[in-house]
Amino acid sequence: MDQDIVRNHATVSATAQAFLDYAVVQGNCLGPAVLLDDSLPPLFRDYKYPLHSWPWFLGEDMRRILEECACLVPELVHRAVEVEFGDDHQRLAAFFGLPKLVAQLYMAVPLEPSQLMHRTDAILTEDGLKIMEINVGSNIGGWQIQWMDSLYRKHPSLKGFFGQVRCESKDIPLAYMTQIVESARTVSGDTDDTVHAFVLVPAEFLDIPDSEQTINAVFQDAAAACGCRGAMHFASGYDELKFTPSGVYFAGQRITAIVSSFPGDDGPAQPKELFRAYLGGQVAWPDNPFIATVRDKRSLALLHKHKNSAVFNEYERRLIDYFIPWGTEASPKQVEFKGAQIDLEILLLQQREQFVIKIAYGAQGNDVHVGKFRTDEEWAEVVGRAMREPGWLVQEFCGSLPFYGQSGERGYALHDVVWGIFGFGTKYGGCWLRLMKRGDSDGVINSAKGAQETIVYEVFA
Repeated sequence: MDQDIVRNHATVSATAQAFLDYAVVQGNCLGPAVLLDDSLPPLFRDYKYPLHSWPWFLGEDMRRILEECACLVPELVHRAVEVEFGDDHQRLAAFFGLPKLVAQLYMAVPLEPSQLMHRTDAILTEDGLKIMEINVGSNIGGWQIQWMDSLYRKHPSLKGFFGQVRCESKDIPLAYMTQIVESARTVSGDTDDTVHAFVLVPAEFLDIPDSEQTINAVFQDAAAACGCRGAMHFASGYDELKFTPSGVYFAGQRITAIVSSFPGDDGPAQPKELFRAYLGGQVAWPDNPFIATVRDKRSLALLHKHKNSAVFNEYERRLIDYFIPWGTEASPKQVEFKGAQIDLEILLLQQREQFVIKIAYGAQGNDVHVGKFRTDEEWAEVVGRAMREPGWLVQEFCGSLPFYGQSGERGYALHDVVWGIFGFGTKYGGCWLRLMKRGDSDGVINSAKGAQETIVYEVFA
């Protein structure tokens, strides 16, 4: 093995480096591991995305970096949006594509960062961990990896190593559900002994045996940890919800949290009554329209733009420098890049390999264009489109440090890695990874584009 690559693993933890010795030098984990079986709930037996055969092991130093990323950066983005738009609700509405009334309400009742559910996608580079985007809302994916914990631990190729280390996988589903319970109790009041949440799900979810019970069990555990009881109610539409002056009801139960598991912006249209109930303090709604200001990928560029504002202290500016790559909204204009003033379009055309162009509200890796994987002709077309159309972000390309991962029938190869870092309110919620064999992608590392997922274990000294 190349010792430079081994050192990359060592930056994650000494245990990650030791695992390489166990997996490769000792030859214990060179073959692919089958990590789905009938011990899983039916909901996960046919897991949609491929699982990588090697788990990852996270040390305390790396965990602290992830905590700063998840707990602090989204709130900094929120502040940068406030600096950019002030009380100009018309410009806010135009930039984020919000109805003018929603933008006015945002100014009057601003987004509360403690209510956010988010997953930050980041890349560990030679210059540290760089944030590519922040996905916001209850439909963030990746938290389902926790159900594979026992399968990784008991797999014949891995259980010997697990016997040598003290580690645990942070329970992301429990943290996810705890956020919903706590938000619902804020609405219902701590005196309520039972919290009821409504979950909007695709119809096929309801057809899978025990799917509702599987998810409800985690919600009930979260409620018990918060000192109450809880139940989730599932439906594929809003039709059975009753919006009344006294609250929102489903099947006779008062609902104090409403979440969606539809990917992206899929799912039925949100009724106006839901927005009214949210504004009236009747329900917690982590998918409310206000989250657009943090979810929009261009907001990272606003944070970069305003990092020297008086609203940020020196520590926060250091965080911004560490986590946020150079970026700007795509439009015909002059920009400063690496100390030089230059026309943005000329910069992009002259230095294609240094940039990524992506749509502000893209999902699953769609409409993400990595310059180094495009021809000059393809790139010129993308640049022209971004200059003409609103809603595109230009971001400096951040290449992943290379890491080893299992590959082939019996072997290993270099992989690029995207870190998915969960935050619930201002709490760190855990991490999960996507890996793509180097050379197998167009620079977009996403589960929907063929990346493998793996579980992350936090190591105890």
